[in-house]
Amino acid sequence: MASGPPSVASTKETTNYARLCRLLVDVGSQVLRDTFDGIHSPEGLHKVLARHPEHAKLQSLRKKKVINPTQWGKLFPVVTASVSSASFDITLLVVLLRNICGLSPPINGWDRLPPVAEGSASANIARVKFYRNTTYGHAEQAAVDDTTFNTLWQDIGDAIVGLGGAKYAAAIIKLKNESMDPDMEEHYKELLSMWKKDEDNIKEKLEEVEGMLQNKQVKRKLEHVEEQVKNVSEKLDAILGSKQAKGQSSKHLVPLSERYILFLIICELKRFESGVQESGEVVLDRFCKSSWNVCQHIEKSQILLSDDFDPTELIDGIRQLYKVRDGWLAPFPWCEDFCFHLGDIYTRLRVVSRTKAGGKATGHVVTMSEIFKSHEECENPRTSLIEGKPGMGKTTYCKKLVYGWAIGKQETGGFLPSFKIVLFIKCRDMKGDLWAAIDDQLLPRDIDEAEKEKFFNFIRRNQSAVLLVLDGLDEVSVSKLPMFAEIIQGRLLPKCYLVVTARHEAGVQVRRHCDTLLEVEGFTEEDARNFITKYFKTRENLAKTLIEEIGKDKKLKDMAANPLNTALFCLVCEDFEGVFPDSRTELYVEIVQCVLRRYKLKKQLPVNGEDFIEKYGTQLKHLGGIALNGLLEDNLDFDESELGNHKSDLPGFGFLSVQPGGSKLRPRRRYAFLHKSFQEWFAAYYLSRRLIAKEISPSEVAVDKCFIQQLKEVLPFVFGILSARCEETTVILVKSITSHLNQEVDEVRDRWFRVVLDCIKECKEENDLPTRLSRDFGSLLQLESVSLERSNVCDPDVVILAEALKTNTTLTSLHISFNAIGEEGAVALAEALTSNSSLRVLNLGTNRILGPGACALTGLLKRNTTLTELLVPFNNILDSGADALAEALKCNVSLSRLDLSFNNIGHPGATTLAGAIKCNGTLTDLRLSGNKIGDAGASFLADAVQVNANLKMILLAGGSIGDAGATSLAEALKCNKTLKDLGLHDNDIGDSGTTALAAALECNNSLERLDLSSNKITDRGALALSNSLKSNTILKELYLARNSIGYRGINVLADEAKGSTTLTKLHLSGNRDAAAVVRELRSKLGDLIA
Repeated sequence: MASGPPSVASTKETTNYARLCRLLVDVGSQVLRDTFDGIHSPEGLHKVLARHPEHAKLQSLRKKKVINPTQWGKLFPVVTASVSSASFDITLLVVLLRNICGLSPPINGWDRLPPVAEGSASANIARVKFYRNTTYGHAEQAAVDDTTFNTLWQDIGDAIVGLGGAKYAAAIIKLKNESMDPDMEEHYKELLSMWKKDEDNIKEKLEEVEGMLQNKQVKRKLEHVEEQVKNVSEKLDAILGSKQAKGQSSKHLVPLSERYILFLIICELKRFESGVQESGEVVLDRFCKSSWNVCQHIEKSQILLSDDFDPTELIDGIRQLYKVRDGWLAPFPWCEDFCFHLGDIYTRLRVVSRTKAGGKATGHVVTMSEIFKSHEECENPRTSLIEGKPGMGKTTYCKKLVYGWAIGKQETGGFLPSFKIVLFIKCRDMKGDLWAAIDDQLLPRDIDEAEKEKFFNFIRRNQSAVLLVLDGLDEVSVSKLPMFAEIIQGRLLPKCYLVVTARHEAGVQVRRHCDTLLEVEGFTEEDARNFITKYFKTRENLAKTLIEEIGKDKKLKDMAANPLNTALFCLVCEDFEGVFPDSRTELYVEIVQCVLRRYKLKKQLPVNGEDFIEKYGTQLKHLGGIALNGLLEDNLDFDESELGNHKSDLPGFGFLSVQPGGSKLRPRRRYAFLHKSFQEWFAAYYLSRRLIAKEISPSEVAVDKCFIQQLKEVLPFVFGILSARCEETTVILVKSITSHLNQEVDEVRDRWFRVVLDCIKECKEENDLPTRLSRDFGSLLQLESVSLERSNVCDPDVVILAEALKTNTTLTSLHISFNAIGEEGAVALAEALTSNSSLRVLNLGTNRILGPGACALTGLLKRNTTLTELLVPFNNILDSGADALAEALKCNVSLSRLDLSFNNIGHPGATTLAGAIKCNGTLTDLRLSGNKIGDAGASFLADAVQVNANLKMILLAGGSIGDAGATSLAEALKCNKTLKDLGLHDNDIGDSGTTALAAALECNNSLERLDLSSNKITDRGALALSNSLKSNTILKELYLARNSIGYRGINVLADEAKGSTTLTKLHLSGNRDAAAVVRELRSKLGDLIA
């Protein structure tokens, strides 16, 4: 009698492997499905799959056999509206997420493990797949040791939680501890194997298709070379025929005969076909380069033999012009002696993906040699459009290009042709057509008409050897745009290579006519540092000072992305010998003074240490009025007519750049400020002058909400300028704003409050003005509550706020969470609140307070007798900070609520806090969630709870507390008579700890809320709790969601809850087999069950 298949007993290692398989298949597939549903709502999925471009992409994947017929049937069932991701297998979900969900690939691509710091959805999807492959690597043995298991489980769990959120954490924990029988183990092993094989099959199909595409690409390139060979042959025939007709020898001009050229190319082809051990790409690139060199040789021969005109002298003249004029850059019209070599400028380009709506920047950096390289949108690009913001380096890039050609060191690698002529044309200087511009901007002044016409004919005959650079398309009048459009479209010089630069608003008009779109990116932080270092290469101390100042100020850092601004910073730093101004206002004052001083030197006017801002006050005030109107109307540029009587001098100062503008019939010049921050400073100068002259009153400024909206960056500049010129007006303005602020509604007053801090911070330090203004502000303030959450408040702001609190007698609640407050701010607040007798609530959550900052707050707790709530969650005070605060609590007589959640406090810190609680007589609410206090810390806190007669709430969620810690707390509950709320969710409490807590509930007469969600409780623990509910008449809310309670435990708990006279909430969702049962119970018991 035949025996059945041998039985394979499960071991710990085989169960480990099966459990990993189940985690990936069950939880992994669910998180992928939820992610997909979050992008494409299930209700409208059938419409998404049927629309363009999703449907076209899916059809393409089907043709490539990436999607198989079964999967296609799931995507497009007979009843289209019935499609649901619930029927999609894991492989299909991954394919859909990668192709029709708009997810950008991770940095390392979809098939490699992403860096730890990359937390995108794409990265976590890639991680799930990577760890799937790692797990499947153990398939042959179907076993995983404990160490490997724990590592993989953590990695896979982190990826799942990172993709789907914290709600998956409980499912992962439950699965890790759930028993598995041998049949179930085999089932999940097989499912994982099927997933891997399906994906490998897809990969093979893709590689097959990719190979076909590559062969087609080779074919296209070979066809292109064949056409080149044909052209070579025709040109040789023409040249040889022409020279023979003239009876001249051509051997010295054409050393390579037609037969020899063809022989070289055929050899390359044969070598490629014979299977030489080189990649097809290497051979093809060498082949294309060889054919190009042949064509260039023939091109040169044709040029020399076509007629008797030799353009060498004119071309050398153009080269010399570029060497002299364009090798150095003078960025400021008022400072021609401030110039630097192009080698010190880092102008980088990024390829822009062209879309119907406009260009979208990609992350690909393009070298100068690649601007005519083939890409997906064009195989043989002829025209390249370079876009960028003002000052970002478009002209600099052009200068680098033509200067490199002039000195013979142009980047000629890759696909950048070796041009015979480069024509650099400045669009704004064009007075006629293109030919007139070439004559006016590039050719010698004394060239005769006949020679000039021969040169133009030479360009027409040899277009493929000519690069035309049109710089500043945005600076031409609208009436001339059609002429440039014809050049770009190829109506004029159709074979000439073309580079065009423009700002985005001008570039968008011609993008559709260009083969390649690029964008000037400007300076990165590293570029700016390198530029500054090179500028001060002989004065390293100045370089260090400037780099540090820019690094401290986000606005300065943003400005430094513009190379023009970085150069300006260098200029100011050099002028003032590294003594950088104390405020942004002073920085801009010094920049303006510097600009005007150099303007006077340029005009050869005397410079005698005078105040240039005062000297040119009339012009600057007029410019400020223009700036203010522009900001109010959201315009960054303006018409030349607005300069009025100052048209002759204001443009020459150097604060403005020429912009395109005007109508077709009456074209006018338009101007814009070098940077919006300059526009804001000039607007502030205008307002401060008017305030000083009493043309407007401080109360008019105080009631204008524009100063907390589009002019919020202007008012601090106003205070900075006023404080240096009229202290009295500054004081009146603070008082006016404060008086008005007191009458505003909550949101508006908080925004005014934030702006006032910025304003006082900008004031000059002389005569202790900021301190006096802060105290005036505080004494006049009549608010009871202020919220500065998420307001970018940092330590200097808090120093001013602290001074205001010293004189304020009304503020009772101050919320400054989600900011960047550190030790300096904590010290300032602690000192101020020592003498403040009104503040009751201080919220410092989610800042940058470390141990020393927490130590500073101890002085506050020891001496202040009115503060009742101190909230410092989500900082990093550590055990040292907890120890310091614990010491203060021993003598504090007012604090009732202390929140130290998520502060990296361990059991040593919890122990010292527990000691303080034993003798503290006021604290009723203690929150320590998110700290790793463990069983040891919980035990010490339990001892404190036994003797403390004031605590009503203690939250210890996510505290790494297990059964031992829960048992200690249970003992405390048996004798505590005040605690009403105990939060223990997201810990490691199992049935024994739960049983201990249940026993405590039978005799406890105070606890009204117990949260045990997201622990390790099973039916046994649930039964113990249900028994306690029979005698407990105090508990109102019991939270047991996301545990491992089964059908039996849920029903028993529900039965007891139904009969309870006090219980109002019983949370059971997220337990094993709970969904259907909870729904049924909810229908019977209503809101009691959740």
